[in-house]
Amino acid sequence: MLQAAATLIGQNGIRGTSLAEVGIRAGYSRGLPVERYQTKLGMVQALLNDMDSWMTKVFDDVTLGVTGVDAVTALVGAHVASARHLPEGTAAFHAIRHEARFGMPELRASVEDMTRRWRSRLAVHICEAQAASQFRGDIDANVQARAIIALISESMRDEPGEAGGDKLAMDLLELIRRLFAHADVNL
Repeated sequence: MLQAAATLIGQNGIRGTSLAEVGIRAGYSRGLPVERYQTKLGMVQALLNDMDSWMTKVFDDVTLGVTGVDAVTALVGAHVASARHLPEGTAAFHAIRHEARFGMPELRASVEDMTRRWRSRLAVHICEAQAASQFRGDIDANVQARAIIALISESMRDEPGEAGGDKLAMDLLELIRRLFAHADVNL
């Protein structure tokens, strides 16, 4: 049912998606989403929780046993690959993020908490790269993590399912290398 919600929210936004449509799209009754989630806000919260759990597992998997620049590279690649392989989820996340910012402030804290965790994880690995002299020491890891996530997010918002995702990941890594890394570090 959450997949149907993601697809419809990605296409129509939160306001343009009804619980009844989600039930029908998922192959269930019109009333099942109301029974399960009570409200549209409850359904969107469940979708955000599902997205966050999934991304956390992906991030845990790709950074297992790696630190520093290798972990930064793995996280950037995971962000791009996830968006490319799940374009409906990416579109839904961007719709939710936009509406949380401008139309549904009751979602703002959930969206901000989720993206803050993603940035914090990236910042930790940027600090590791700095400690290992892989990244310049004069950069603010938190600011750079925010910039990297923003670049990925905007790139994926424009072309979430494009086949050029591998090129996009390589372009982002090259930009990161040029901005943050010492000249002899390869990403």
